[in-house]
Parts: sequence; C-alpha cells; structure tokens
Amino acid sequence: MVVLHIRRVFILALFAFLLALTGCGGGGFAVTGKVTFPDGSPLDTGTVVFDSGSTVFYGGVDKQGNYTMMGTEGSKGIPAGSYQIYLMGTVRSPYADAEPIPTDADGNQIGPPRPELPDIQLVANKFLQKGTSGLQCDVKGKTEFNIPVEKP
Repeated sequence: MVVLHIRRVFILALFAFLLALTGCGGGGFAVTGKVTFPDGSPLDTGTVVFDSGSTVFYGGVDKQGNYTMMGTEGSKGIPAGSYQIYLMGTVRSPYADAEPIPTDADGNQIGPPRPELPDIQLVANKFLQKGTSGLQCDVKGKTEFNIPVEKP
C-alpha cells in the first residue's frame, strides 16, 4: 500500500515537473519591427496591436519607432498564427512641448487658461482599426515586421 502511494506521488511530481518545463501555453515567437512614415521618420508613440480574432497582443512604440510584441504575463513573443495589425494611442497633446503653466507658491495657475485644442492625430485613421489598416502578418517563427504608416 505504501509503495502504491509513493508511486502516485512520484508520477504526480513527474507530471508537474514536465508541465513546468513545457509551460502553460505562454511564450511564443519574438516579433519586432519599426513603425515609420514614407519619409523614413519614425512614429514615436503609440501601441502596435496584433489581433488573431480570438487573442490580442500589444507592443509599445518607443521614440525611435521600434516595438516588441508582448505575450501573456509579460513574456516577449506571441504564438504562431495569422494576425491583423492596427495601432492605438497615436495621438499627442498640442501642449506636449509647451512651457509649463506658471503657478504661484500655492500651486494655483497664474494667468488665463490655455485654449481648448483637440489632440493631434499622428497617423491616418485607416491604421486605427484592424478592418481598415490593410496590415497582416503571419508569425511562423522569429519575425521582423516593419509597419509603414501615413500621416493624416
């Protein structure tokens, strides 16, 4: 009876060890690239979205236009498959490079408030939805996918 119990514990421990080695569906293939305009300048903000229809993965765009797709639990990489791609967060405040509003010693604004201005859209609207972006990527292994975008 004790041998049977030890054997069950051993089998369960072996199963847990093998499961830990293979992971639980996490990981995947590294997908990187650069988002640029026709003149070669980079898009310097936003998020690249890879949408498989059932799962969505995100990669932030840095100041040089580079992105890396992030998988589940922060792992770098996504599963193999076909993805439609679009962008999010590609707006900038018209005050992004403006001087700070002057304040008094108590932190109260001095002078008139700034006029209300709409945010500045950095890419053409078609790149903001998967149905209109025209961007698709098949991930079969480590993938570099550069994304050409247009200004509005």
